[in-house]
Amino acid sequence: MPGSLDDVLGLLPVSTKLRTVAALVSVPALLAATGCGLYARPGAAGNGEAGKAAAAAAPVPDAAKKQTPAGEEAFTRHFFATVNHAFASGKTDALVPLSAPTCQICRATIGDISYAFARGQIRGGDVTIQKIGPVKKADGFSNRLVTYSEEKYEEVDGAGKVLYAQPAKKGYQMVVKLTWTGSGWQVAQLNRHGRAAT
Repeated sequence: MPGSLDDVLGLLPVSTKLRTVAALVSVPALLAATGCGLYARPGAAGNGEAGKAAAAAAPVPDAAKKQTPAGEEAFTRHFFATVNHAFASGKTDALVPLSAPTCQICRATIGDISYAFARGQIRGGDVTIQKIGPVKKADGFSNRLVTYSEEKYEEVDGAGKVLYAQPAKKGYQMVVKLTWTGSGWQVAQLNRHGRAAT
């Protein structure tokens, strides 16, 4: 099942699109879906970065807890770093509280990650944010246009067989819609905009 950030923003795997009925995302994926480097779980082939996958996801930084434009940007960067960690480790518990219940793509990304790790693991897909645009307020949400790149994404089984793959992406854009809960930010929605104009 596809699950790279671009799929999930798209970025939704075909099967997930059918399940979520035209849900928008994987920055895999950030959310899932939002993405990660060539990580491996212990005992699996990889590039020696299994420690990153095994480590706990970083907590929300203080800078990302402020109801300011700078706080929004810090939170957006933290969200995709958490997506990367989930792709590397298969652990989505830190991603759940960053995602509003209304974010269908966030929910789909979390499900896709669990599905991929039930069959094996995810390799690649690291999302790198290149630019975050200025705040645009609409309907009570803060919208940030994010330009990003994503490394090649693969889902493999326990024997290392590639079950699904997506090529690397560069210079793609999405709108990250943020909502303030009173105690912090959450991603309310992710909308893919395709490749950035050059």
